[in-house]
Amino acid sequence: MSQETKTRVLFGFSAAALVLGILFFGNTQLVLLTCLLGASIAWHEFTQITGLNRLKVVYSTGHLIVGATIFLGSKTPLSLASLSWICLATFLAIVIEHWSADRNKSVDQAWNQWLLSVFGCFYPVFIFGFITPIVRMSGGTLWVFLGLTVVFFGDTAAYAVGRRIGKRKLWPAVSPGKTIEGAVGGVLGSLVAAALSYFLFQKFFPSVEVPLAKLLIFALLAAPMAQMGDLLESLLKRSNGAKDSGALIPGHGGILDRCDGLTFVFVFLYQLFF
Repeated sequence: MSQETKTRVLFGFSAAALVLGILFFGNTQLVLLTCLLGASIAWHEFTQITGLNRLKVVYSTGHLIVGATIFLGSKTPLSLASLSWICLATFLAIVIEHWSADRNKSVDQAWNQWLLSVFGCFYPVFIFGFITPIVRMSGGTLWVFLGLTVVFFGDTAAYAVGRRIGKRKLWPAVSPGKTIEGAVGGVLGSLVAAALSYFLFQKFFPSVEVPLAKLLIFALLAAPMAQMGDLLESLLKRSNGAKDSGALIPGHGGILDRCDGLTFVFVFLYQLFF
């Protein structure tokens, strides 16, 4: 085993142990604080990739928007009506940014900067914003564990199958290493993870009702969603000439690199079960 692989495995297990410790032994406030921290780092990484970090007003406003959206939605996720306020706040930040710099300067990039800002504010919220509301529900901690298990088992299976028998590229222009065989293996890995979770729930948490059929349906749909989240982040990096979103986790990259598969999964989990 190479040193790089050892580092990846060591820090991967360490990060997993930390997350599971917070999830099962921490209170709701600690989970919320962790989500706020993760979302803040994710916004920082997004602005580094896209260059928005050079716009100081936008950068600071984004931190406030992401934090406020997750905090205010920690009991019940905010509805899409909040989209208008996020659009307004980010546009106001763009206006102030350009107005304070030079009101006569060309605004060729202002529209793209605004669109990036809006998406960039929602991106961390999609990943982290639904975790605390789910944890607050009856048996919610187990459902978050299920979501994490399905995504990361699927990711591991996709990597292993792709490395071993992968031949047909999934989208080589965006992610050269991903294959169709690996994608199928990822779905199968997620189904296995859901089945194992069901038996764990039955053995250790019998009071929580978990229909096996619903678990498998969730895994079957969540697996391709996780892969779409992975591709989305790969497209973001590829379009901006970045290799990793950051270097926070040695051997893994940044928060976005490690959590991109969660982009759509917890939103779906919340809607399906709650």
